[in-house]
Amino acid sequence: MVAFQPIVELGLAATSAGVFVLDSSLLDGADVLAGGDGFVWTDVTDDVVGPVRCQRGSQQGSVPTLRYDGGSISFELDNQDGRYDPANTSGPFYPQLKPGVAVRLRVESDNWIYGPWTVFTGVVSSWQPRYPAGDLISTVEIAGEDNVALFARADLPALDTAVGAGESATDRLDRIADRIGWPAAKRHYETSSGSIATMQATTMAQPAWTEMLLTADSDCGFVWFDQVGTLRYTGPAQIPAGVFIEFDMDSPSSMAYYDEFEPRFDLEEVFNAASIARVGGHTVSAVDETGVAESGLRTYTRTDLTCETDDQCDRVAQWVVFWRGRARYRIGSITCRGTRDLLFLLNLDMGKRLKVVQHTPDGRDVTVEGLSRGLEWTIHPAVGEWELRIAMQSVRPAILDAFILDSSLLDSAKILVP
Repeated sequence: MVAFQPIVELGLAATSAGVFVLDSSLLDGADVLAGGDGFVWTDVTDDVVGPVRCQRGSQQGSVPTLRYDGGSISFELDNQDGRYDPANTSGPFYPQLKPGVAVRLRVESDNWIYGPWTVFTGVVSSWQPRYPAGDLISTVEIAGEDNVALFARADLPALDTAVGAGESATDRLDRIADRIGWPAAKRHYETSSGSIATMQATTMAQPAWTEMLLTADSDCGFVWFDQVGTLRYTGPAQIPAGVFIEFDMDSPSSMAYYDEFEPRFDLEEVFNAASIARVGGHTVSAVDETGVAESGLRTYTRTDLTCETDDQCDRVAQWVVFWRGRARYRIGSITCRGTRDLLFLLNLDMGKRLKVVQHTPDGRDVTVEGLSRGLEWTIHPAVGEWELRIAMQSVRPAILDAFILDSSLLDSAKILVP
């Protein structure tokens, strides 16, 4: 077991260094974007009471693509001397105790050459004083959220004229991020293997995060924020073929093993028919006949995509049934506690290909691969214990065979190949 030390930090010491300001012409007044390094980190780990909980990603596969639902963090601080009470005007951190203060969780160890490793970065959304024993005990509950919430609240007026016709998904993401002042240094895109769609012109009438999700869905990609708050995009052809971590329950000498797992064989992630339309376009369809015969018709329908052409919508429909057309034995989640592979787990993020080896009582080894889609940490700083639950999404095998979509439902045969 690797000894580790969690570090809980808040941006409580204000400074003007590094602050960037969202354009006042868009917001009717200057607005500092929280987390823009307009502060100095303050270590509050010694005052943490009980566990620190944080989660990122998604726990359910209710859409064909990976979908990042946003992250959250929560913990409680000892407030016996009133230092964390936002109403204490004589406290050492007044008036910094307010929503919007930066928060992060890191982990370090004397055994690591590099580090500390960041687990979560975001901003505080709530300071909640508690007095569980009248005036004898005082704590403050702190809740935080990652940058998804910030983007979701960035709902600026629509442009008078639509712009950006024909731009790539990543160019559209840049356009959205530029408009709300998100720094270019905190963006990273992976699209080296190509994309599916170019975008229609847009007036950007919806909140920034809604526009980003629509862009990603139109390209069958995945937009998200990593542990340190960087905006990331993974293109549709970037699903990894190589395994990032292999987990095994009965091999404690290995670098990664799990304590619990949740095997599933259900229809939650099955979409064997896709009915896709872009704004102003015609509906196109794709069907996996074998998947329909096995599971009944399970349709994914979209009529709001911003693909530039109907042909691109057709590629979206084919992508959906290719990856999600049939039920697969999968691992819904695995849980790890205090194992020696903590350093490997700290490198784990969204969309990584994982292999899980399941041993059965009758002597079989069942190997299942999937993509990481959600991370849920519970860390107890006072006792040095931790738990990580990894939600997984099913994935086709790395080596694929072409299959033919039956022409009886499509009015023409379509061959899908990897």
